[in-house]
Amino acid sequence: MRSKAIDDVYAQFLKMELESGKTQQTKRTLQEICRLYRQAFQFREPIRTTIETLVSGLLLRLSQDRKVVRWCLNAIAQFGRKDYSLAAVQRSIEVYGDDPEIAGAAVAAMFKIDARTLEQANAIELQREIVVLGALQNTDASKLNLRDISININDAHPNILKLALITVGIGRAVENLFDPRHANSEIVRVLGGHDDDIVRQYSVWAIAEHDDLGPEHLGVDLDALDREPANVRAKVYGLLATDPSDQYRQQDYLIRGSDDHHPDARMGLATMLMDTYYDGMETATVEWLEQEPSDTVREALLGHFARCGARCEAYRQFVIEHFDKNPSSQERLLGMAAGTPFYSDLRRRQLEGENLDLFGLRSRARQEKVMPMKILMLSATPENEERLRVDEENREIKRQIRENGGTLDIGSEFAVKVSDLQGHLLREKPAVLHFSGHGSTTSSIVLENSQGEAFEVDPEALADLMKMFKSDLRCVVLNCCYSDAQAAAIAKHIPFVIGCDDSVGDTAALTFSYAFYRALSHGRSFEDAYEFGINEINLTSDRAESKMYKIHKA
Repeated sequence: MRSKAIDDVYAQFLKMELESGKTQQTKRTLQEICRLYRQAFQFREPIRTTIETLVSGLLLRLSQDRKVVRWCLNAIAQFGRKDYSLAAVQRSIEVYGDDPEIAGAAVAAMFKIDARTLEQANAIELQREIVVLGALQNTDASKLNLRDISININDAHPNILKLALITVGIGRAVENLFDPRHANSEIVRVLGGHDDDIVRQYSVWAIAEHDDLGPEHLGVDLDALDREPANVRAKVYGLLATDPSDQYRQQDYLIRGSDDHHPDARMGLATMLMDTYYDGMETATVEWLEQEPSDTVREALLGHFARCGARCEAYRQFVIEHFDKNPSSQERLLGMAAGTPFYSDLRRRQLEGENLDLFGLRSRARQEKVMPMKILMLSATPENEERLRVDEENREIKRQIRENGGTLDIGSEFAVKVSDLQGHLLREKPAVLHFSGHGSTTSSIVLENSQGEAFEVDPEALADLMKMFKSDLRCVVLNCCYSDAQAAAIAKHIPFVIGCDDSVGDTAALTFSYAFYRALSHGRSFEDAYEFGINEINLTSDRAESKMYKIHKA
């Protein structure tokens, strides 16, 4: 297949995304780079060297998220060169050699760079199946010793099955990789019902990636899709919403995915839409964008709108409105629109705005404008805990502020992992930190661990963290059960802290939140806003629940 150059503007955008410092953004960008290379696109120089150096640098960070490490290696397996990437790949094998997924990706990268260096990198200690499956991703099968290699789906470790599915998805698997009696496509369908949810996810991914596979090879039980974890649901929504063979099914799964309660599932779908557009699609996506509570999902949807803006007038209008009102997002939208006819329209609007600045018209407006208070809303609904209405709470807060003429700068993060907590605070520097989710009887807030399961945050450690942000934070709201003792500990460092001394219901939690922020958006004090929240519960719900909310002042 003849290679095509990646648009220079889009390449610069991808570089900017890699430099964002945000784990999820970095991972999605690396995935996009791999997708482009699999479609025979390539970076031109000098941006190729810049990107490769940047990816190798990310790989060398010892504190790096393991998914980012794996996708860095996957990217290097597409464009890596000895002088720029070899040391980073060797280092990853030394540090992460015990992780089969990373080891397999490292082997694939090593074979891309120079297969002769594999032994020098101590890869001989790796399991033979990992070396072979990794090598298959970048080496002709005829050059490998495949004798005695058998991937028995009944007893193979899930990590081996994932690597095998990767080779199927990228079209590098040998025929009958799993079983001499069955085609790979048949086994992909069977693995859609595997006990391991990541194996099921990869089976759907393989179908989405391989041109010769389609929804007919899907082994996930669609009638029981709601019982699948968010990562599997995301891939199924994305696969079926982007498959043009059945437009009715496309729209159905687009709507189902947009209504999914978990932000990771909605994010997965929004990311997979990318260049997909069909007549009538906007009847679902525009409503989704208007109601979506997660800022990161909204950002991904706007990227899809920018990508397809030349094909849909509704998309075009939404992007232009956001582009004009939010100068900080202009470079990202330009990057998403790069290579499409819509790019020139957005670039012209940006230049017109810069010309206004030459005459001081826009700069004076900025000087006169008072920036709204920054609110950071964090929430977690672990897969092994009862689902809470945190997305509805977020949506209702924004609706109440919008419809009642108030102004607040609200940022939202869903499915928050404990390892991301410091990063969110460092990046956003909020004046108000709001947590929604579960609380434990030990007064701990509950976030997620790396597997998306419940993790009780040590109360003393959380209070210490709040102390480190006392120059920024003015108020902390712990809208979760049994959080009053934690609130009292935080109040030693932060002027206003709100907690609950018992188990509070979903309705009361939502009611308190929207009334509190509605009042705050109109300039009322934290103490006044607290009283508005209590009064709203008394007016509309159960007075007994309003008594659970307590305010602590430093």
